[in-house]
Amino acid sequence: MRDALKGGDGWIQVSVAWMLIGTVILAAAALSRRMWPPLAVYGVIVLVLVLGQAGYYHSKPRLLVPALLILVPPAVALARARPRTAALVVAAVGAFGLWYGSYLITVWHYAI
Repeated sequence: MRDALKGGDGWIQVSVAWMLIGTVILAAAALSRRMWPPLAVYGVIVLVLVLGQAGYYHSKPRLLVPALLILVPPAVALARARPRTAALVVAAVGAFGLWYGSYLITVWHYAI
């Protein structure tokens, strides 16, 4: 990750590195809230397996989808927000995810 942040050969590596850093921060925030133990153990195991594996760097965010632990802090924040704000945030994140995934599949030369 250090190499990707210092001199990655494109914004994809940098964005994946920031996603992984954000994932670790979200997992730490979720664990500090004293999560339900089975969810905490499962989430930590998934996080360790994904971050510790060798392989394609750009596939790590896709492999983090089952790590439900990282969704708890944003879900709590959205639950406390006003409905209009929550809807706008969910729509913005969804639009970004749609664009990012579409870009990776259609334009990025390392995709399938």
